[in-house]
Amino acid sequence: MKKQKYIKRIIITLLIICFTAGSVTPIKADNAIVPISLELNKDWLNVPATQEQTTSYYKIVLPKAGRLKVEVRPNYKVECSFMKEDLSKVYFKTTYSKDYYKYLDSGEYDKLDAVFEAGTYYYTVAGASPNGEYAIKASFQPANNTEVEPNQTFEQAMKLTGGTVTGVISEDDEVDFYSVEVGKNQTFVVMPANYNKGDNSQGSSFSYGTFVIYDSNHQEIYKPYMLLKPVSFNWEEGTYYIKVAKGNGSSPSIYNFDCMLIDKGSDKVQYTYFDNLHQYMYMNSSVTVKPVVLPELQVNNKFLWKSSNTKVATVSQAGKVTGIKPGVTVITATSKDNPALSIYYNLTVQSISLTFEKYNVSLKTGKKYTIKPKMLIGASKRITYSSANSKVATVSKTGVVTAKKTGTVKIKAQANGLTKYITIKVTK
Repeated sequence: MKKQKYIKRIIITLLIICFTAGSVTPIKADNAIVPISLELNKDWLNVPATQEQTTSYYKIVLPKAGRLKVEVRPNYKVECSFMKEDLSKVYFKTTYSKDYYKYLDSGEYDKLDAVFEAGTYYYTVAGASPNGEYAIKASFQPANNTEVEPNQTFEQAMKLTGGTVTGVISEDDEVDFYSVEVGKNQTFVVMPANYNKGDNSQGSSFSYGTFVIYDSNHQEIYKPYMLLKPVSFNWEEGTYYIKVAKGNGSSPSIYNFDCMLIDKGSDKVQYTYFDNLHQYMYMNSSVTVKPVVLPELQVNNKFLWKSSNTKVATVSQAGKVTGIKPGVTVITATSKDNPALSIYYNLTVQSISLTFEKYNVSLKTGKKYTIKPKMLIGASKRITYSSANSKVATVSKTGVVTAKKTGTVKIKAQANGLTKYITIKVTK
């Protein structure tokens, strides 16, 4: 009998262990907070229901500034909030009551997704018994920012000498200041990060009012609608300031940009970039790419050009790019004056199409027919027509066919290297 009771206890213990594996029991917080550590970038943490309504405090420690996303997958109803460790500020609060399985299928869960500074925070979940089970997980992406805090005022501005700047506009830090010392013979250049390195989309574009430059008297002198390409400034000698701020209605974010100081009197090319890129083009078309060089008066502005896949597109040593067939290639320009300066962009060549409503037409002598293009994709709108036998039928520049005498003739239509034929049969 005792042996049976002992075996029964072992079985019950094993069942409890199996049931609670991969889950955590919520901790009730009536008067004192007893937090549960929620590890970053781990799998879902399953939380079973309790016999009474419980509020769980999940402690989240961010080792550095970055983007935090906390997701909650509820079964019935939960109330969530996110706050500072000292409870002095609540960033996020919501009630979540939709069916668990609908959200499981759609992938839409209750979530917090924003940028925060390094520190300790609490994420609370209040569940309704008896259907209060839920799952929770936290994902974190560090900003790896290079800014030195504090830099929230002109006086605290972080000094820049060049290179890539990565900063954070967070829920607790909505503005950053940087300063630049411009010498007598220097040009200041600012641009999206990694510009001229592939698709030119890696850097922050900045919406209107979020990127502003001031002079030494703190007077606004430059506020672009968006920072989409390099901008150079031939300022007088002095101190200038860059302010990066949270825009109206925009969310906190991780931003980056590049900057550099250029010696106006240098006899070598110090910086070059593509001003207007054509990253998409159609086959059988051409475009000439002209890099901008700095200093602006630099005359040694010759480049060596190269296409990584000449079957897709070719490029002449004058920078003329010609699409050959659909595909992707990389167009590279290297300064002859300064071979260390090499810029490139990804080019996608797209196919073209030229079709007509009819390819076989019957006409009686003296009658006319206008050739009608059905689809013209990528090809020039200018189509040239010619008749293989003008004694049977002629064709005008606009595609009007006139039947002359009985017989069969082919009308050739050409556009951007494409050739199609329309057969005209003339009868009495």
